[in-house]
Amino acid sequence: MAGLMPSAPLQPTIAVTVRVLEAYRIMHCRCPQLAILSFFKSLCDIHQVEFQSYLTQQFSIAYDLYLDILRRCDRRVLDVLGRDSPSWRMKNACPACMYELEGEDNLIFRILTAMDGNDSLKRILRRDKDDRSKSSELRDDRDAGDGFFLTREKVDRWAKDGVAQMLPMAPNEAGKKSPCTDKWQNMIHDIFLCLCRHGFALLVVDMIQSRELSKYPLAISYELMKHLGERLGAGYDVACHFETTVFDSELGDEACKKCFSCLVPAFHGHAHNRFCQVYRLANYRKGMGLEDLETCERYFSHSNGLAKSCRYSSCFHRQQEISTYMKRFDNVETYANLSKFLCSNYWQAIGILKTEHIIGGFLKQEGLQDESVFEKWLEEERKVLRGLKSGAAVKPETLEMEYVQKLMALESAKELRKAAHQSRSDDAAYSTSKNKAEIAARHAKEKVDRALQAVQDLEVALVLTPEERWKPDSEEWTKGMKEVLQRKFLVAVNALESVVVQRIFELMKMNQSGTGYKLRKHIAKSLQARSKAVRNALERYNRVLQKNTLNIIYTQKALNLLSLTVSITGIRAASWGSIGYTEQPD
Repeated sequence: MAGLMPSAPLQPTIAVTVRVLEAYRIMHCRCPQLAILSFFKSLCDIHQVEFQSYLTQQFSIAYDLYLDILRRCDRRVLDVLGRDSPSWRMKNACPACMYELEGEDNLIFRILTAMDGNDSLKRILRRDKDDRSKSSELRDDRDAGDGFFLTREKVDRWAKDGVAQMLPMAPNEAGKKSPCTDKWQNMIHDIFLCLCRHGFALLVVDMIQSRELSKYPLAISYELMKHLGERLGAGYDVACHFETTVFDSELGDEACKKCFSCLVPAFHGHAHNRFCQVYRLANYRKGMGLEDLETCERYFSHSNGLAKSCRYSSCFHRQQEISTYMKRFDNVETYANLSKFLCSNYWQAIGILKTEHIIGGFLKQEGLQDESVFEKWLEEERKVLRGLKSGAAVKPETLEMEYVQKLMALESAKELRKAAHQSRSDDAAYSTSKNKAEIAARHAKEKVDRALQAVQDLEVALVLTPEERWKPDSEEWTKGMKEVLQRKFLVAVNALESVVVQRIFELMKMNQSGTGYKLRKHIAKSLQARSKAVRNALERYNRVLQKNTLNIIYTQKALNLLSLTVSITGIRAASWGSIGYTEQPD
């Protein structure tokens, strides 16, 4: 019969009208929390029919058939229009991003995207009752991705094993560990989504029983660069760590060639340290405009309603739920509101430009030339923080300094050997203790041999004979030891100042006017986690002070540390270090 969807291929006993199926599809996309069970119970109530649990299974079969027919019709239309290539949908997903006018000026970022993971759409694997290590689910190879989902083969290419075969070392093993990595290493998600800045879904990746997060954004970044071209900006919560991974991987050369940039979204950026913020935070990058790159968070606030339908569904039905929702959301929500989005941004920009006289008044009041001073301040801050990070003010370690430290290590090894020999003599009557003492004595002798070899190597470099070896009471030893302690002191000061300066600027942001309550809480939480780093740096500083016989400072006075090294960095003398000034560029 026309207009009916059967629940079985042969001799069906139940059929559902197309109008009912379409009504459920639209209502489910508008209200993802509405599942088949609730909808069918409502139908039974309307028709005053007793609900039977098997009816939901029959309805689900008819609904799958209906969606399959819709997908086949869409494919035929796309084939006729010449839009059947796998990448056509992604290349034409967003009119505002993808379509370029003739003679259009080149933007710094040709296309801006946002990537993030979400665990609300996780699926629970059903296991066999007798053998919990096996799955009780039947294999289902049907594909309902509609061009949104990347295949597992494309993703697994960027797994650690695959990358290790491409590179001499795995990503992020080249000594470039990001200082923000540890705060994000426990992030586990179940889908990984990539959107354009206007909210159109570009790609989705299923995260299947994996705690290795790098391969998912790597796979998406590869597809973006392959199909969308150059000057791409990708917003990601852990952009600092991900940037290192990208440029250490096979994608590195391609990313450099196509000017691929990793950016930190405005909200999540305040969980990163200040050094990371001034380089990657959306607020401080040219070409970002009003974009905050938090598109995924807004998208997830809508899509999280699908969790009820996806949690215990099969792989096929979960993928079908997600792709159907995304396709409908792109067409009736994102596309329909695109003009409103662009106009709102336009009027917001006009409103900001109308306040330009306030900046002009501030510049005139402070005796500054023009707005370019803000860029100069930002570059100065980057330079100072980069110097603090690398210890630019610290004198490089010389051979003489290294020689003194090796001599000290040799003396310590000799003392250890002497103690081990004494212990062996004391325990000579006991066989078990004797064996342990002999092992300890042998280890102590090996340490002395290694330390002596290191000293001899440096003596060759310094052209010193064994008779000219420095003694603890010699002038050379005293001078070298003084330089070593001074260098350790400066290293400790730089490390401490680096974390404290960054913390102070982040505290400024938290107390700045216009910072919302949620953002303040977010910043405060990240600062609490960073307090441990400050305390560790302070403890190292105090240990060095003890060796230098200087006064020890206490934790509650940590924020006064800037006065200790003002001669090294000149932060307090810099204009950008003023609280009143730092609020203006933001």
